[in-house]
Amino acid sequence: MLQSPQEEPVLRQLHSGRHSVIKKNVQQQVDVAVKHAEKLLEGGHNHSRGAQEWRQLRAEVAAAEERVASLRRQLKARTSEVKKVIENAKRDRPNAADLRANIALVRSKQHEVGKRIIHARRVLVREVVDVFGVQRRRSWEIAGLQLPSSPELFRLEPSLHINAIVLHIIHLLSLMTRYLSISIPFTPTFNEQEHVGRPYMIANLPFLSTTKWRDKHLLWMSSKAYVSKKHAGSKQEKAQIVLKSYKKHKHFLESFALLCHSVAYLAFTQGVLGIGIGPQSFRPAPSNRRKSSDENDSPRFLPGSDGVLVSATSVLELIALTAESPTLGCKSHEPSTSDTVKHMGFSLDISEVVASVLTCEHARWGASKPDVEGKEHLSEGWEVMDMDT
Repeated sequence: MLQSPQEEPVLRQLHSGRHSVIKKNVQQQVDVAVKHAEKLLEGGHNHSRGAQEWRQLRAEVAAAEERVASLRRQLKARTSEVKKVIENAKRDRPNAADLRANIALVRSKQHEVGKRIIHARRVLVREVVDVFGVQRRRSWEIAGLQLPSSPELFRLEPSLHINAIVLHIIHLLSLMTRYLSISIPFTPTFNEQEHVGRPYMIANLPFLSTTKWRDKHLLWMSSKAYVSKKHAGSKQEKAQIVLKSYKKHKHFLESFALLCHSVAYLAFTQGVLGIGIGPQSFRPAPSNRRKSSDENDSPRFLPGSDGVLVSATSVLELIALTAESPTLGCKSHEPSTSDTVKHMGFSLDISEVVASVLTCEHARWGASKPDVEGKEHLSEGWEVMDMDT
């Protein structure tokens, strides 16, 4: 159908408007597609990962795979080492018979070492007892100084004499406990800051279940306690001396009782039997030193009716019996031999030892405990009178 010349401009205008609409729609679709593509490339919280995040994630995964591969290589190497160790252990593992033989050899060597330690302890203890001259002549003595047979007789000797004996005993006791590796209930110590020459008895706390004797106790006899021969015949002078020195001498006797208890415990750990509190029976003294090597010969005693072979207050006798004990050096507190003392196991009560010493002192000198006002009085017929009465 042929169009007239008048219709052509109209049709051209119509087609041009339609193309403009189509172009505009296409441009809008392109803009939307571009924005969507940009969002996909950038990524976001409300849409799927972007290309940058995917690249970072792939890099992290690659690094993790490399670490896993490295750990697998290490695990493989260590597994190989463990297999080699197990194979070597199986190859070198001794049989039961060889193992028992090795254990027996070790025990035999340990026993031999223990015997040598025991022998060394015996030699050291017996030598030091000899050096200090512990022996019995008319009475027990150390370093040529005779110790009274009972603590209540200390007043009959000058304080210089008694204190010298006490210092010798302390020195000897410290050496014996060191050689034997034994801890004692009360340890003699010196206060270096105040008085080097005056020892104190200090409780070894693991040994005590009571707090009564845990304080320091001065082990030093006062010069005022000495009752000389010229004063011994006069009851009045003797009573005055006892009265003036009662408190200090009582403290000294308590400290000496603590020393006796420690020496008794040392003797007990080394096999000395029959230690207690009671009347002493006649006993032949141990030999000053036995020259034979027979360790099975033990001292012989005549037990008293109360079963006590040796008094706990007979310090030098206990030391001599300890040196002569057939089991000397076998027991100790420190691990060294097969026979280690794990607990005290000593039934002698320290309070009984102190009470026995003070009771004998009271019976001999008539001194009693101070009354509530702190005045000390005697029981030999003498009364303490005030000046205004």
